[in-house]
Amino acid sequence: MNVRRIAAIAGILVVTVVAFQPARSADPPAKQSGSSAKGDTSDFAVRYAQANLRLAELRLEKAREMNRKVARTLAQGIVELFANDVEFARAQLKAAQSGGTADSFALWLHRAELELEDREQQLQVAKNANERVPNAFPPIDMARIEAAIELARLRVERGRELAEASPQEKLAWQLEMMNEGLNRVDIMVSLAIQNRLAEFF
Repeated sequence: MNVRRIAAIAGILVVTVVAFQPARSADPPAKQSGSSAKGDTSDFAVRYAQANLRLAELRLEKAREMNRKVARTLAQGIVELFANDVEFARAQLKAAQSGGTADSFALWLHRAELELEDREQQLQVAKNANERVPNAFPPIDMARIEAAIELARLRVERGRELAEASPQEKLAWQLEMMNEGLNRVDIMVSLAIQNRLAEFF
């Protein structure tokens, strides 16, 4: 498990570097002008972000289509994760189109804010369901949702506190976010194997 986690973190870091760092050739032409190099990097960043957004949109479309055909084929929490991926990808594209190097910290903070919004919406849905059908969401589920909201709120609070922090502190927070995401994936895999995913997500 530790080896798999290390490999997963390494993979995420590679994707992060590709997504947010300027593209560099192994042996750039000596006579390439600064403006030309900047233009090539900007063009690559935009095309990469566009491709990433397109894939995220197709995943979300597929998930919603599956649930339209057979209700709750995928847990609502999974659909919300796909929706968050789309919003995150749109933010990446907007950053790439604005020129310059994307602020990966700002993008991760935006993702944390999206998750908090989703959790709060989930709580409202649960409350509405309980008004229509008492105990549709039992106390333990309500407590779990509220605990998830508090954790999401603390993530956002911590991220905002680091707005003026050092790059090292910001990176540490981003790695913490990645690690929590990997923990969630581990839980999802275990629950999916037992066909219990919808009960928790």
